[in-house]
Amino acid sequence: ISLILCLPLSFSHNVLSKANPEVSFKYVINYFKDNQIGARIFVTSLLIMATGFTYTTLLPVLTDKTFPNQVTIFGSAMTCCAIGGIIATIVLPNILEKVSMVKMYYISSVLFGISLLCTISSNTYLLFITLFFIGLFSQWARTTNRIYFQHRVEPEHRGKILSVIMMDRGMIPLGAMLMSFLAELIGIIETFIIMGMSTFVIALLFSAITRRQRKNGGSIV
Repeated sequence: ISLILCLPLSFSHNVLSKANPEVSFKYVINYFKDNQIGARIFVTSLLIMATGFTYTTLLPVLTDKTFPNQVTIFGSAMTCCAIGGIIATIVLPNILEKVSMVKMYYISSVLFGISLLCTISSNTYLLFITLFFIGLFSQWARTTNRIYFQHRVEPEHRGKILSVIMMDRGMIPLGAMLMSFLAELIGIIETFIIMGMSTFVIALLFSAITRRQRKNGGSIV
């Protein structure tokens, strides 16, 4: 089905000038120096990838703790999460026509952190609803992040920037290792509370810094 849906696609052929590989790394550094909002988005993404996006690794432990001997709960919860992600992908383009990308990124990151805090509920339906919103807001944040940089980098340099931006996913295994150690130390429920609070505070803090810059003469688009 995926192959059939791809057949009608067509792409215009754009001839790009060859970039000098010797200045690639220098261009990335200069880009983040000139684009402080983008640099903050990147740093925020690195941090919340290590705190919030590790939920997929620890969710089986949480469901086993909250709903012992109910294996189907985890599968159903992840299905709700996937549904939220699919809906986010469908509706996000329309939302970005009305809300700025930077604002959407920070709002979805804050709501993602709040949703993580609600996973500690022992109510089955509340857990499913929470996982739906986790999938929704995490996908909003991640997709908005990528779109922001795609729209603000020249085509000939886009690959350099996106290759660095997408390295944020490498923080998930590191965060999973740290959070797993924390779960062993203080408990899985307490760990999810820390994950949610950390994601919420990080997103809120960087959002406040960006808002202050706008008030001082910058702009958010």
